[in-house]
Amino acid sequence: MPLSPDLVGSRPLLARLLVPDAPLLVEVAAPDAVLAEAWQRLHPQGEYRAIAPEEPLPEGTACAVIADVRAIGGAAGLGRYREGLAPDGQLLVYVPNAQYWRRLQGLVTGEEDWGPGFLLATVPSQIGECFHLWDVQWDTPPLTDEGAIAWQRLVQTVQPLVPQPDRFEQETRIAGGVFRMTAVPPSRPLLIHTFISAPIGCDRVRVLEPDRLSQTIPGTRIQHSRPREAIAMRGLPGEEKVFVWQRALLWYPQDIQKQKVFCGTSI
Repeated sequence: MPLSPDLVGSRPLLARLLVPDAPLLVEVAAPDAVLAEAWQRLHPQGEYRAIAPEEPLPEGTACAVIADVRAIGGAAGLGRYREGLAPDGQLLVYVPNAQYWRRLQGLVTGEEDWGPGFLLATVPSQIGECFHLWDVQWDTPPLTDEGAIAWQRLVQTVQPLVPQPDRFEQETRIAGGVFRMTAVPPSRPLLIHTFISAPIGCDRVRVLEPDRLSQTIPGTRIQHSRPREAIAMRGLPGEEKVFVWQRALLWYPQDIQKQKVFCGTSI
């Protein structure tokens, strides 16, 4: 199957989510230079290995990537990769969206072959049969001016035909998603919520790069807020929370009260 256009954008998203301290990265596909080079920069001493879809994972694999779920016949083919995954290992799977607007447009015009996609709403239940799904990162490519016009035209044409027009409009912007899963549920789900007061640029080394590492830990969610944004956010049931007020001038006692509210606690 030729590489469909949506997978070109999936590589940078997958590269950002690789487990940085994994001694071995296994990709279930033909060798891919983009992921291999990203892995080499992230972990110079780490090993990159590509295997065919029918091959088993090496025993104790800490991070495995399936850059196109179609290569294994869809989510139903994930079960074979549970064996070989380390107890705390992660499997990252990119799933193309059947309702992405450019895929739909390609079907109508015949100008682009995006290949088959999947209804994203059905994927979690399929994954749940053999893995614990703990996070999804959506791939939403930016629209050019010309693309925005074409997208709106497509949505306005199709919306009257679907039962949930608003949801359809949102989902057509998503090219696909990286579904991150483990063999067993994380023992302590955690939310790290940072209120960023540093100027643009300072936040990179103080917040964004550390959080990039933290978000690769199974069960860890990252939330950022900036001045003049609504920042009160409670964690999910059973989720612990760390609130970081980064580079802010605090006034006693009113700002202490604010911190307690943001953390989901009370006096």
